[in-house]
Amino acid sequence: MKIAHTALRSLCALSVAATTGAACDAELDAPAPVAVSVLALEGGTCGSDPATANPFADASRVSIRVSGIKGDDEPFTIRDSANLRAGSDITISGIPVGVGHTVELWAQGGQSNWYGRATGVAVRRSEKNPIEMTLTRHGAFTDVGLPEAFNNMVFPAAVELGDGRVMVSGGFRRVISDASGTFLGSPSDQAVIYDPRTGATSAVLQMPAGQERGAHAMAFIPATNQVLIVGGALRIGLDDAKAFPYVFDVADGRNDLVLFDVASNTFSVVENDSESKRTQLKRAFPRVHAMNDGTVVITGGGRWPVESSEDYKIVAVYDAALGKLRNSVGFQSFFPRSGHSMTFLKNEENLAQLLLLGGTTNESGRRQAEILKQSSRQTDGIDGNFVQVDVAGELPFLFFHEVTPLSGQRFLVTGGVRADAKRALQAPLDDEAWLLSYSEDSGTPTLSSIQVPGLGAGRVFHSALTGDFLRANVVGGLSGRTALDNDKVKFFDVTAYDSGAAPWTVAPETSAFVSRGGHAGVMQLSGSIFLVGGETNLTPNTPECAFSQVYTPSSIAIPK
Repeated sequence: MKIAHTALRSLCALSVAATTGAACDAELDAPAPVAVSVLALEGGTCGSDPATANPFADASRVSIRVSGIKGDDEPFTIRDSANLRAGSDITISGIPVGVGHTVELWAQGGQSNWYGRATGVAVRRSEKNPIEMTLTRHGAFTDVGLPEAFNNMVFPAAVELGDGRVMVSGGFRRVISDASGTFLGSPSDQAVIYDPRTGATSAVLQMPAGQERGAHAMAFIPATNQVLIVGGALRIGLDDAKAFPYVFDVADGRNDLVLFDVASNTFSVVENDSESKRTQLKRAFPRVHAMNDGTVVITGGGRWPVESSEDYKIVAVYDAALGKLRNSVGFQSFFPRSGHSMTFLKNEENLAQLLLLGGTTNESGRRQAEILKQSSRQTDGIDGNFVQVDVAGELPFLFFHEVTPLSGQRFLVTGGVRADAKRALQAPLDDEAWLLSYSEDSGTPTLSSIQVPGLGAGRVFHSALTGDFLRANVVGGLSGRTALDNDKVKFFDVTAYDSGAAPWTVAPETSAFVSRGGHAGVMQLSGSIFLVGGETNLTPNTPECAFSQVYTPSSIAIPK
């Protein structure tokens, strides 16, 4: 597999400004300056010279669109264009003060089209209002330059930090064959942070000694500006005699937690007491979610397809205020789950509700779905409860699928595998995609499911992300130990589905995607997707420098 690296070239600064005076200060919607520093992600290969693509040589003009809500709650859109040259200054007048504005740049070049977006922009009077933006190639994959010492990995974890940066940690660096068999091993103890505003990456961050892991999870805790690293494994077996070759022995799992402090760039191991012993479980591919009160809920992660230990029903709760796991024996699911999904459903009175789907078999009245409800009585020792969900339709029991939230409390389920009558996981089936609609109209939580053919090849360990809750981008994936070589990048459009049109399309940029699965993908505020790690073939190998790209889908509408 060809490994990638990014070169970052110094670009120009755009000053979006308006003349202000004393009268301006008296008007709520008066224009104010916005200074936009613009860089571009050009690409390159690991250890080589940067690619030659450069928006300032490739494109002569840039289109700019600024949109948002004015002080009188009226929407506004301001458009302009200017020459795109290094060192050029562009002035746009009439931008109202306010918060939550969006600034978009679009440049059409001879080699590539370039796009950048900054969201949540605050424009205040009497301030320069600086923001940073990185242009990426529209409808293309642009390599990101991670440090050469940062090894490529399968099953890393990635999470967006509070300022939009992305942190990546862990993952398996080698496929190893020895007397014990073939397995994903050599787990990484490295981490790195990527900044989409500048295209820069940090130096390699080292987790504490003995804390290497893969197939783990991470959650960013806004209340404390920290990242919680949860569970994982030292190895995952690869057994080609099984249709689904991935095997987890709980003895190889990790039950410890690591905390990363974003402000100080330091790691610490979470020390827990005997009271939380039942929730200190060894978990591979656990699911985590940071709640509004500084707690993190942790679910699942045992043997698949059926975990015999009832302890895996218990939700582990990390409390940032206490700095440890909380004893939450009374807070438990109806069934142990592994290879399941946990997706934000809604907030009620600032309390989160999460949808758990799959990760269990269809036996003894088990259900595919349930809702984890955060409790308002945590001071009384009650962290939450679960409510079972009726499923209308033919949604199968799935493992290692992806769930993408869409508008109107709908969810797109893609990929995954099913268990057979002997409770063995099978190879992924083609066209395993379902549209779910959530409702409480009958008084009972219900998911209505309908299959949406068109996804194509079956897959697991892929990405399925959305930036607007209308279009989902399904990227990569594995079938067995080999990444897909067809149907590598597909778009799902729920608006097209609602109108009766074909909802699935093959992304025009599919051929440029290096086939891989077992990677991590994070949707950025710009609408681009940060991809890191993964492999084309899981065959015995040695560590290489990490493979990472920023993908800006062609489904992103260009400013007009």
